[in-house]
Amino acid sequence: MFRGAAERFPDLVALADKRSPSSSSSSSSSSSSGWTKWSYGQYYEETRCVARGLLAVGLTRFGGVGILGRNSPEWFMSSFGASMAGGLGVGLYNTRYPTKHPSGTSGQQKSELSYD
Repeated sequence: MFRGAAERFPDLVALADKRSPSSSSSSSSSSSSGWTKWSYGQYYEETRCVARGLLAVGLTRFGGVGILGRNSPEWFMSSFGASMAGGLGVGLYNTRYPTKHPSGTSGQQKSELSYD
């Protein structure tokens, strides 16, 4: 379904996030209003990059990937990337855990990999 949307509507905006222009992703596009946007094509390609990276660092089938962060386009790319790689995205929300680094929580979530 996701790949189909990327193939059918590669140039339509799929995600948008209001942020400072200096924090935008390399494949996203920024406007003067401060919105960073990803087309379906960009979103799909970035998600595939995440999947390849997770496989490269050893993610196994059905392995958990702990993702520390708040609601952002990158969080969704990470979660979908985990699924594309055969794993499961596990949200580690920093409002629930006082530590900044996910290493103290990965055992609790049974994740193979954790990152922020």
